[in-house]
Amino acid sequence: MSPATLSPAEDLSRAIEELSLVTREAMLEAVRCQATQLIAGSYVAPGGGVCPLLAAHRRGGRSHDASTTTSAFADVWDRFTCTATGESRPVNMSERRTLDGLLVASIGRERLRREASQRRDREARGAIAEVRAGRGARLETLLNSEGDRNRAQELARRAGWAWLGAYRRYDHYKAAVAKALVAEPQQRPSLRVERREAELVA
Repeated sequence: MSPATLSPAEDLSRAIEELSLVTREAMLEAVRCQATQLIAGSYVAPGGGVCPLLAAHRRGGRSHDASTTTSAFADVWDRFTCTATGESRPVNMSERRTLDGLLVASIGRERLRREASQRRDREARGAIAEVRAGRGARLETLLNSEGDRNRAQELARRAGWAWLGAYRRYDHYKAAVAKALVAEPQQRPSLRVERREAELVA
């Protein structure tokens, strides 16, 4: 539906959606405060009335929030209330109730969108954590499996056995080398026997 075919209420609803959530919440607070005199036709009236956008600004719509300065809300609000710009007048109860309803609906939709987004983020983080936990559990199983236990003593007399495995950290590798160097003198006799046996077979 093009802007030209929107009804005044639909046009107002769309203008409200363009406001930040902070501005919408502040505007709803102003609309529900009966002491706040809301007007149409200008931002402020000599008698103290203010338009809903300025009322929102004064109640927490942040000064650096672009939706309080560049929004089309003010013009749309004047068209909705059939008030010529520059000819301010107090809004009636029907207009106030309509604005209240549109704000409530818009804020509700925004909160649902945010909750859905946060839920998707939590689910994504949970799925990633499960994958990581699963990988960690599988790695732990592999490290504790029969085939990956320390078989240095069992294979010490087997020619060609690689005593040093792969290490992700240099300090772990360095410690393994130091341990092997300490154990080397004890293994030399058996290694000499293995070499003689290999030479005889050859």
